[in-house]
Amino acid sequence: MRLLRPVKIHNIVFLLTVLFFAVSGLVTFAAPSPDPSSKDNQTPLEVFAGHAVYEDIKLSPTGEYLAATFFSPDDVTESKLVVLDIKNMTVTASAHVRGNEFISNFFWANEERIVGQIAQKVGWQDQPFLTGNMVAMNWDGKKKRWIFGYRKDGGGRTFRGASVLSTLPEEPKKILVSSNNFSNKKGSYTEALTLDIYTGRERTVVRGPARNSQLVADNEGRIRYAFASNPDKENANEIYQRTGGDWQLVSSSPPSKGGVVPVGFAADNEAVYVVDNAESDIEQLYLLQPKTGARKPLFQHDKVDISSLEISSNGDLLGVYTEPDYPQYTAINIDSARGRSIQHIHDTFKGYRVGISSATTDGSLMTLSVESDRSPKVFFLYQTEEKKFIPLAKAYPEVSSELMASMTPYNLTVRDGTSVAVYLTLPKGKTGPHPMVVMPHGGPHGVRDYWRFDPYVQMLASRGFAVLQVNFRGSGGYGREFLYSGYKRWGLEMQDDVTDATLWAIANGITTPNSVCIFGASYGGYASLMGAVKEPDLYACAIVYVGVYDLEMMLTEGDIPETKSGKNYLDQALGNDLQDLRQRSPINHLEKLTAPLMIVHGAKDQRVPIEQAEALRERMDDLGKEYEWLVKPNEGHGFYDKDNRIELYEAMLEFLNRHTLLQR
Repeated sequence: MRLLRPVKIHNIVFLLTVLFFAVSGLVTFAAPSPDPSSKDNQTPLEVFAGHAVYEDIKLSPTGEYLAATFFSPDDVTESKLVVLDIKNMTVTASAHVRGNEFISNFFWANEERIVGQIAQKVGWQDQPFLTGNMVAMNWDGKKKRWIFGYRKDGGGRTFRGASVLSTLPEEPKKILVSSNNFSNKKGSYTEALTLDIYTGRERTVVRGPARNSQLVADNEGRIRYAFASNPDKENANEIYQRTGGDWQLVSSSPPSKGGVVPVGFAADNEAVYVVDNAESDIEQLYLLQPKTGARKPLFQHDKVDISSLEISSNGDLLGVYTEPDYPQYTAINIDSARGRSIQHIHDTFKGYRVGISSATTDGSLMTLSVESDRSPKVFFLYQTEEKKFIPLAKAYPEVSSELMASMTPYNLTVRDGTSVAVYLTLPKGKTGPHPMVVMPHGGPHGVRDYWRFDPYVQMLASRGFAVLQVNFRGSGGYGREFLYSGYKRWGLEMQDDVTDATLWAIANGITTPNSVCIFGASYGGYASLMGAVKEPDLYACAIVYVGVYDLEMMLTEGDIPETKSGKNYLDQALGNDLQDLRQRSPINHLEKLTAPLMIVHGAKDQRVPIEQAEALRERMDDLGKEYEWLVKPNEGHGFYDKDNRIELYEAMLEFLNRHTLLQR
């Protein structure tokens, strides 16, 4: 039995959970239509500052049980995995962890046993990462134990990363896992292990052919392919095939030339689904016959890359997810019952972001989540024969979608003729022009903004601000050329794209001069300060959050240059010409800064260390320029604590209201 979930192509930030209907009761969705322009109906800041209540809900293979992950609403340091009897919604088992670790991915490994993976998240901007620790228990809570990671080993904190490759169809008591040693800064050789989900006993099956390689198993659990961003070859994109126990290099190319990624095996267990952006700018999906090399094109969008695939448990490709503006699902196969059911789900929730999380073996039941720009995830149980949707839970129960603002996509042509996608959120119930916050995303490369619920955007819109998000060049998802056109162009064309989008908003009456501020985190903090010094007459104020301000310092400080692959990335994305880096560092142009500045940082930030903020503060002091300073000693790459986020929101709003001219 393979894992019943979409095959993910890109890294996606997805791990925050809390409470379940066993505690709070089934969710009801009827709600009044309050007037969002009334201050009496303003959503409290603590709602936007809170963590999501629910992350995921999944069915057991027989459909007898539901499992869910959640944080306690009264104590977000406690994460739980709960199993419920679907007939009466009574809790049959639970497991929990505390601190900044939480139960993330989980799945039913067989008819009775569920496995949960432990992740860790320090700051708002941090990607949650799997620690390698895995816990397993039966549906009734029996035989609960750690089965993988340092928790099982009983000592030390050597992080062995682990991802599940397959629930082995012929061995119901075992799963297939790939593992890496995170403590090796040069990168480790991935190992495939069989793991006994009852005892935790491990057996190495095969070692990957390159450092940091990702392994691909066929439908029977045999490792057949590997792909890697090889740090020993300047992060070259490599693909390997395994035949007769030996690895053979199939292709190798520089990162900027794209690559080929095998993502799963077809139903015959011979043909391979492959995503390729080496031979074309936009990713294309095709079916590869390894023995002959024949390739059958299956899908390619005309504007954007593939987000993920929907593949059935037997290897049938059912559909493809893309996000050119709004989320889209393109059905590939609706001949099967599962394909028709998934198509019906998407037809029912057309225009929403839909995620299918699980299905019973017989296909009679499914669980799914539905999300929009105004509504966080809502979870449903779907009865496929009756075509009936049963609401289960809301990720953010306190969010009223009627009070949230709509996000609208646009495509702009900037000064050099490049097409740039933006999202504009206008305050609900207000007429323009509006005071506006330009909000460049972090990353920056491979990351992009999406049409979805964003607490920061909605918080600002609820207080009368328009919010403009720009997928400037260098962002991911719009093809290889667009991605790499941002390399070594920080502060140049990448910044011009943000500027041109801001000018578009002013020219179209969305806002007015002297009423625009810029706010961003991580790279967005860099872009916010760079925008303020490069265009001193454009922005009325700037808020920089866990940002990079000195590119030369970035080469040596933080966790990116600690690894060989990270150093390769910095050399490719930034370059190593120190004079050029100094010229593109906003800290060296502060004499041009006229906009009021707020500096926000976490003292324990490992991605962008506090030294970046301290260097900015020292330079501002040297120039005799005023600024506001908000640093939290126990925060990392963005504020994670709810009270700290509320304080940040309050400080931001007071700062923005003071420096924009338009009345809200």
